[in-house]
Amino acid sequence: MGYEKVNLSKNTYFLSGSQFVKVGGGAGTLNDLFAGADIPFDTEVLTLNASGSYDHFYYLEEAYDAVSDDFIQGWGDGSEEYVTDPIPPGTGFWVKAPADYSLTQAGEVVSSDSITIDVPAGQLVMIANPFPEGFNPNAVTWSANLPYDTEIMTLNASGSYDHFYYLEEAYDAVSDDFIPGWGNGSEEYVTENIASFGQGIWIQSTEAISLTITK
Repeated sequence: MGYEKVNLSKNTYFLSGSQFVKVGGGAGTLNDLFAGADIPFDTEVLTLNASGSYDHFYYLEEAYDAVSDDFIQGWGDGSEEYVTDPIPPGTGFWVKAPADYSLTQAGEVVSSDSITIDVPAGQLVMIANPFPEGFNPNAVTWSANLPYDTEIMTLNASGSYDHFYYLEEAYDAVSDDFIPGWGNGSEEYVTENIASFGQGIWIQSTEAISLTITK
């Protein structure tokens, strides 16, 4: 079992992501991952679908549950139906609360050593570290087919994006040399976490890839 907390500011979108599976295994739903009874009603989650638009979900006082044929408290979709669709670990999403709130995500840590995520060519995709920890792109093993100039964007405290690129030559101050790896906007080799615990990121590749991230 594990958990993480992200601090949400009132009516401000935070780029987060799924970093656990449900208890017992398997991808969890919003109702598995965010099950706190004190979540403010109308807290919103946005996930990016295959067409490039957003699906909206809300924490409701009454969501219709087809299994019990009743209305229960929990996460519902745009039709206020209780959410049963899974959110695999490594999926990024936006979350916004109507009040300052510390949102807890809980579940089981992914038991496998790697997670694979499909990234279509030229399309921005929201992802997250599938393992519950901060994220340094040079501290994990990526799949071998990762094209140079693949881009990552992280949302910073000012509300703008920091950009990072997979480079054939990034300057490494430790070796005083240029080496393959992830570099920042100044093409300097990344040595620290670029995303905090529970923070999602955007990724864009020039080629369609099945991205495997190994812890």
